[in-house]
Amino acid sequence: MADVKSLGDQLVELTVKEVNELASYLKETYGIEPAAAAVAVAAGPAAGGGAGAAAEKPTSMLY
Repeated sequence: MADVKSLGDQLVELTVKEVNELASYLKETYGIEPAAAAVAVAAGPAAGGGAGAAAEKPTSMLY
């Protein structure tokens, strides 16, 4: 199980460019085309912003 966790940690740290390279490698080498959603999820934290940026958005609801 430790190997799976290590792999997951490595995937989360990939940049968008690295995710694209990984997707190309998997497609060319194994014929696997990752779903766009899976690639977006993997790239999310490395892309910057994400949910953190949305949380900082001010609202107009004041009481």
